[in-house]
Amino acid sequence: MDLSKRLFDEILVERDGYVFKLAVVYERLPDFCHHFHVIGHHIAACKWLHSPRIDNKEANEKKLQPE
Repeated sequence: MDLSKRLFDEILVERDGYVFKLAVVYERLPDFCHHFHVIGHHIAACKWLHSPRIDNKEANEKKLQPE
């Protein structure tokens, strides 16, 4: 299954004289980063796109501490 393509949550089934929608359920989909096209993390948690923020207070405390 190509995770870089759109995943559908329902499909349309056409039969003689009638049409109905059928829900699609995916079990155990891995996290997928659509930016880098890699399995292992979701784009919302991508550390390359969303670097962790350091509060100004924490940054100042680190500067004041002796090394």
